Amino acid sequence: YLKTAGGDLCGVIARKTKAAVVEEGGGEIERGAPVIDDEQRQALGDLARGACATLAAKLVDDHVSLRRLERRSARDALTHGSLTDAKEKALEDGRKAREKLLGHVAGLADALDVDAPVLREDLSDSEDENENDATLTLYAGARGGG
Repeated sequence: YLKTAGGDLCGVIARKTKAAVVEEGGGEIERGAPVIDDEQRQALGDLARGACATLAAKLVDDHVSLRRLERRSARDALTHGSLTDAKEKALEDGRKAREKLLGHVAGLADALDVDAPVLREDLSDSEDENENDATLTLYAGARGGG
């Protein structure tokens, strides 16, 4: 909805619309008579930008979680020879959900003329250590002199 009525409701023109106007050699995009007043337009714009920011943060969190799951699954596959059907299904479902959310965030970001978040493909070792995996800690106690 923001793609078609974003200019009237939020005061924002979608990037693709701006690009198409520039490509056609046009200058300014003409706007008709205001549908709502400036205060309402500002409130709707803030609401839409807030929703975009929330979805973008969710996308980044889901992406990091999925990358950790992929690394954990790769370790499990090396250790056990293969993944269980449940783990493979969870991994595939996570990938599909991320792609779907990525499409929604990209469309909303385009409609609001903001940048979509950048999804890192690698995790640093320190981020990987914080996966809440069970770890084994060995006690290397000091020898008593006695």
